[in-house]
Amino acid sequence: MLESFAVNLGNLVSNVIKYSDDEKYLCIKTFVKNQYVAIGVQDKGIGISIHDQAHIFEHFYRGDNQNLRQISGTGIGLAVVNHIVKAHNGKIELESEPGRGTTVTLLFPISKMRV
Repeated sequence: MLESFAVNLGNLVSNVIKYSDDEKYLCIKTFVKNQYVAIGVQDKGIGISIHDQAHIFEHFYRGDNQNLRQISGTGIGLAVVNHIVKAHNGKIELESEPGRGTTVTLLFPISKMRV
């Protein structure tokens, strides 16, 4: 699970760097939400349009915005994050507004360990 966390966090932080203007903002929060351990990654970057939000976790999806085409990437990072989170029975929440930034929250179920 720890390796999965590192891959997910690495992908999300990489996106903050790539999709922010010259002035970068990154906020990482951990918290408990209902029966989940949550990791929230927030930026104040370019944001994601409503149309792109519906597809952003699909393999090789790159947004329709021409400005995004100038930023290097394959469109696989968030698909990998989505795959790993689902493999751990988790969920992803996405909040974004173009020009104002994005928050991606990864939710992993809290499991009770038997001793």
